[in-house]
Amino acid sequence: MIQIQWQDRLLTTERKVKLTVRRIVFRTSDGPVIVAIVRSIADAAELEMANEQATPQAGDFWLGCSPRLGWGQTDPDLIGWACSVEVSLALSVLRAAVQDLQTAARQRRFETQRHQLLAVGS
Repeated sequence: MIQIQWQDRLLTTERKVKLTVRRIVFRTSDGPVIVAIVRSIADAAELEMANEQATPQAGDFWLGCSPRLGWGQTDPDLIGWACSVEVSLALSVLRAAVQDLQTAARQRRFETQRHQLLAVGS
């Protein structure tokens, strides 16, 4: 799970939405490069992956595709969507969130080790 900030345009109102991503949904026809990038992001952040035939659910981030049967009853504020021209931007946002997650994890490990060393030295 990662947190991202994504711009959402609803009619004429633009707002920034904070989204908790649990699954990346992408078009399998986008080719092996996109699949590899999505897989690396998903693996690093322990996210699920799905193709465009998935049923929408909270925590989805849809890249360049939308559900064939519509969005259903899922709250639109809990789903992210990037149109096909925004896919590279969306991947950059996801990568940055993964880097932030990894940086925070390293910082926590460092602080834990520091506290352990201080406890031993006391």
